[in-house]
Amino acid sequence: PGLARLRELHITGEEHGFYVDEMPRDRDRRVIPHLAELLASPGLAGLETLSVQGVALGDDGVRALVGGVSAGSLVELDLSLCGLTGVGLRSLRPLLAQGRLRRLSIGHNELTWTDAEDLASWPEFGRLHQLDVGYFTHMGGDEGHELLETSPHRHPWLKVT
Repeated sequence: PGLARLRELHITGEEHGFYVDEMPRDRDRRVIPHLAELLASPGLAGLETLSVQGVALGDDGVRALVGGVSAGSLVELDLSLCGLTGVGLRSLRPLLAQGRLRRLSIGHNELTWTDAEDLASWPEFGRLHQLDVGYFTHMGGDEGHELLETSPHRHPWLKVT
């Protein structure tokens, strides 16, 4: 019953801050046993903000999260440094289409220029008001930011950082 009242959850496994000058590696993400099961728990149905920075969540964990009861209530989701690839990013698409998600952080992950193109092409992309892609990805740096900012589906208030 106590989890049902939870609106905000921050879990971090990252130790040295996000101001590192190199691409993240597996050792930069902490393994947290049973995290995917927790994130899919019906007890988190009222969760509005979720941050799992620096945790070895991966694409399977993201799919478990999106399939969980709490997914539809999330307004803010931080998946920075979680081992996210394009497969996991694409699994977020239904969450954008059906949920309340407006702020998404996906920096320091294994995302590519093609993933940025995919994201910019989704009509659901227009639901985001804030997108943090960071700089240590393979999304194309400034060109990737520009691609996202010039998407025909971009919300007029979208801030890409």
